[in-house]
Amino acid sequence: MCHVAVVREQDTDFGEISSVPVNKPNMVPSKHLTNVDHLTPDTRATFFSLLDEFSGCFSNKPGLCTVKQHEINTTADLIPKRTCAYRVPEVLNGKIERQVDELLRLDFIEPSDSTMTSKVVCVTKQDKSVRLCCDYRY
Repeated sequence: MCHVAVVREQDTDFGEISSVPVNKPNMVPSKHLTNVDHLTPDTRATFFSLLDEFSGCFSNKPGLCTVKQHEINTTADLIPKRTCAYRVPEVLNGKIERQVDELLRLDFIEPSDSTMTSKVVCVTKQDKSVRLCCDYRY
């Protein structure tokens, strides 16, 4: 069962709610989709209509949401630790380097000499590309 909730502007129960800025109104995301053969023609038409109606929410380039600032709060007794990196298969090194270079170029990440580090986990996606994730458990 799927539950859907709608928050209206006049609702105050949730505090201040910020929305993500919308841009690129001329983009038509439905023209760039593949792999939708599993959808019925009616479902596909509805899906494409919604994607195109809200096209400003989609882009082929990664974006940066600045609506909220993320914080990781630590306790006073935390001892900073430089964790050892997970081993990565040699075949993934090039893909990882390209992603890190792209993230640096886009200013999504920056070099650091912090006393605290977190391991990067590489997850291979179905299309054989690699998703970089951080292991913040420590």
